[in-house]
Amino acid sequence: MGIMDIKNKFGSVTKKFNKILDKGSELENKFKDKISEINDIKEDPSGKIIEKIREKYGIDDISFGDISIDFNNPLFVKEQNQYNQKAESFSSFVKPGIPHLVFKVETEKSVTTQASKNAEAVLGKMMGVGGGVQISQANPNVQKQFKIPIDPSFLGTSYTFNFSQYNAKSDIDFSKSLEVDAKVEKMIQDTALNVGTNYLKNRAANSEFAKAASLQSGVAINPNMENAFTGVDFRNLSFSFELIPKNENQAIEMQKIVHLIKYWSHPDTIKNSNGKLLMFPYNWSIYYNDGQGGTTGVSFKTKLCYCNNIKIEYGNTNGYILMRDNSPSCVKISLSFTENAYITKEDIGTSYTNGGNY
Repeated sequence: MGIMDIKNKFGSVTKKFNKILDKGSELENKFKDKISEINDIKEDPSGKIIEKIREKYGIDDISFGDISIDFNNPLFVKEQNQYNQKAESFSSFVKPGIPHLVFKVETEKSVTTQASKNAEAVLGKMMGVGGGVQISQANPNVQKQFKIPIDPSFLGTSYTFNFSQYNAKSDIDFSKSLEVDAKVEKMIQDTALNVGTNYLKNRAANSEFAKAASLQSGVAINPNMENAFTGVDFRNLSFSFELIPKNENQAIEMQKIVHLIKYWSHPDTIKNSNGKLLMFPYNWSIYYNDGQGGTTGVSFKTKLCYCNNIKIEYGNTNGYILMRDNSPSCVKISLSFTENAYITKEDIGTSYTNGGNY
């Protein structure tokens, strides 16, 4: 290869290099234009630029300051639906055959009572007039769950029953009040006399005189109080656990579990001309698995329940330790749930196996 050939070759390379530089300058200018466009949007009092972007990209709402963007973009909706309907079960933190808990997202949302469904239908009609919004957002294809190795503290549960004290001597047969005759007036008089007598008795029983009399005689005035059953509390359950990945697969799954918990515990939003509304979030169900597909000796499962508290902590007692890619080496997760239905005898069942069904 002669000197002229080398010069020609070098000249060709120089031209290509200059083209690359020109392309870089062009990209730089486009980037600067975009930055300028964003700054113009922030200072756009008339909203004309924002309106153009809405039309171009299908973005329904843009605001700066507390940045908030709602996407009605078909591509975004499609991506969201694909994620929602994709079956996912994260279990790499559970060794085969080891007892564990399963946290499952339930297709059925928290609105389950007939009264709530009727109210939902009425609200849908009311809002339909203003913007044609469909309230129901049921997604029958949701199949999401994750599994956590069992810890003795996980299986703690309590059943609480409510009672209220009342004065047994002041009971009234209110069925008599249906008789519209002279008996009504007499019943009212008798009731007033009875209430007044019981009031005096209670005052006497609590007075210093009554206490002194009781000490002298060894006899106390019977207050005639009894307990009346008033209902059952919804069960509240709490779980705290650490996810410590041992490999890249578990590190990725840890992020997916954190996302799964947050995503499916939060409400959906719908929007019409009257503003935004929050849909009820999806329910969860939690149940014990002995590692063999059963529940040997343990009756631990929940009815449909809300997740009412999530706490995520990155790091552990040894500090914020990172992995090679600078991701956290540990995540501590605390969750609280409250059931959305009472437990009754029918739910417990008549079989003693595992101590009942719940």
